Order: sequence, then C-alpha cells, then structure tokens
Amino acid sequence: EATRAAMREHLADARTVLGRGCCLVVFAEKGPPSPRGRTRTIAPGAAWLAAAGEVPLVPVAIGGFLETGLGTRYRVRVLDPLTLPSTDPATPAGARVAREATDRLAGALAPAVAELEGWSARVNGRRPMPGLRRLFR
Repeated sequence: EATRAAMREHLADARTVLGRGCCLVVFAEKGPPSPRGRTRTIAPGAAWLAAAGEVPLVPVAIGGFLETGLGTRYRVRVLDPLTLPSTDPATPAGARVAREATDRLAGALAPAVAELEGWSARVNGRRPMPGLRRLFR
C-alpha cells in the first residue's frame, strides 16, 4: 500500500534515478483486475513520486492482457504527460495533489483503455488455444 511512510522510504531512490535523467516506471494499479470496460483502480503512489520529484507523470495504457495466451498481440498507448505542482507527499496538501492527479490519470486512461480493449478483442479473440483466452479475469 502506498502510505506516506512508504513514499518517504522510496523518494531518495526515485530522486537519484530521475536526477540521472533516467525514466522511472511505476505500475500504479492496485487490487484485482477490473471488469472489461473499466479502468483498473489506480493508487496515488505514482502521483506522489512525480510531485515530489518535480517530473511529469506520463500515462501509458497497454492492451492485450484480457486475452493473454499463446500468440497474444499487445498494443501500447503513451498519453500526454500530466504536470503536477511540486509538493511534499507527507503533507495534507501533497496527499490532495496526489489524489487529484490520480483522478486525472484515471480519466485520461479511460478512453485509451476502452479503445485498446476493443482492439484486443478483435485481434486476439480468434487465436489458437482459446482455453488460454481468459487467463486474467
């Protein structure tokens, strides 16, 4: 769980990586897979890191996982970056910024997820070994 204490532990490492000009990838989904047509629940940890590191948050949607199996094709959508105000995630203002950014992130991802799910059902729906189609439900 992305708590304030956990964020403080990881901020130094994240700042080091970002300070070197590298990318930091955070899979911010939490909980069980979402039903078809809904964006998975997103935890605020990625937004906390972006705000604290003063870097943009770049949403990425990956399609193909609902039909994962032998021969599955995947597609990736990289969306416009979200810029967050620089805040300390350990403060109430930082928590508010992270929550608002997480809501914006979910809103930005929803159309891409819907498009990719439709694409994946068309492309991956008729593959060999159909028993593997619903591996992640």
